Amino acid sequence: MKTHEVTNQPPARTGLDEYGTNTALVEGVERHDAAWAHERLHATGQRVGTAEFQADAAAANTREPVLRTHDRYGNRIDEVDYDESYHRIIAAAVSDGAHTSAYVDPRPGANVARAATFMLYAQVEPGHACPVSMTHSVVPVLQQHPDAGADWLPRVLSTSYDPALRPGKGSALFGMAMTEKQGGSDVRANTTSAQPLGEGRYALTGHKWFCSAPMSDAFLVLAQAPAGLSCFLLPGCARAVNATASASSASRTSSATGPTPPARSSMRAPRRCSSARRGAGCARSSTWLPARAWTASTARPRACGRPSPRPPGMPGTVRRSVRCWSISRR
Repeated sequence: MKTHEVTNQPPARTGLDEYGTNTALVEGVERHDAAWAHERLHATGQRVGTAEFQADAAAANTREPVLRTHDRYGNRIDEVDYDESYHRIIAAAVSDGAHTSAYVDPRPGANVARAATFMLYAQVEPGHACPVSMTHSVVPVLQQHPDAGADWLPRVLSTSYDPALRPGKGSALFGMAMTEKQGGSDVRANTTSAQPLGEGRYALTGHKWFCSAPMSDAFLVLAQAPAGLSCFLLPGCARAVNATASASSASRTSSATGPTPPARSSMRAPRRCSSARRGAGCARSSTWLPARAWTASTARPRACGRPSPRPPGMPGTVRRSVRCWSISRR
């Protein structure tokens, strides 16, 4: 026997085109030279408007990532396992070019079309937007430094997604590691050091209080080189350079990014770090951070049939590789 009926709640917001119903977004896309992307954006809007996609968004925020510090044999692995719902979401976003499509097809309106795609995904599930927006924002830095970016640029422009942390992948997503406990947003107060080893190689020693997207394929890291604060590119997988991973520690908890937990990492003198000119770390970070901030500002909150859950985060651990490239130049 029914005891009551719920009559004061809206119906489920599913089975619709989230792009077509957003009049302001449609008009903005057309006004800013991206009308050629309407068909593609309608397809994205229909995808994120399905009950299946919204169920994945809810699951990714309630089935927390699991930290795996050791394998079954006791070897330190420092990996984070994500729910399959998270992988389906980020694979769809990458497939639709929410990360780097503006660089793949740089015609008028390309950045507007990419931002609209990013917004449609991020308003339903914002957690995955962290690595997606960071990957978008590192492209100009890689383009400016072909010595470091030649191997990585084709991978970040790829529309395929491979969640495995392994060498030889045809695609890649980027994270960032800049802030430290004693400095916060004042990155000039960073104490992580980059010591020259000769032949353009450097060793990094220090810590990062907030490392975004710990299972990314590579990271941009700020460290103090003899010439000043510099930006280094560190592959996330030690096996990619046939060496042993540096030590890292887990213990950062945050509720800020939902299914994409940040990590606190420590780096103990990884070997074989090659470098370009140093001393322009702040200049390089000013290249990618505005791009990421502009990207993130396009997202707006959106309920997946209910308020987006924000359970407590989990400690994340970053596997730091033993090879890095400085991509800072004066």
